[in-house]
Amino acid sequence: MDRPEQKSYSLPLGLVNSMAQRPDAMEYFCSLPGRTQNEIVSYIQISSTGEEAKQRTRNAVQGLESHILNFLG
Repeated sequence: MDRPEQKSYSLPLGLVNSMAQRPDAMEYFCSLPGRTQNEIVSYIQISSTGEEAKQRTRNAVQGLESHILNFLG
């Protein structure tokens, strides 16, 4: 039986560590559709500097914790 191809992606370590400290953010992230999860990962990964990635990670985790994804634009 053929299975549809699934795209796999790696979560940024900073995002994983931050969400581990904020279980509500992790729970909400896990409840989101894969497409939205991918958008969040991309939002962080397109950072041009490490500091920008850290700030985007903070924005993402705060948004996830409050169930508001406006950081995605």
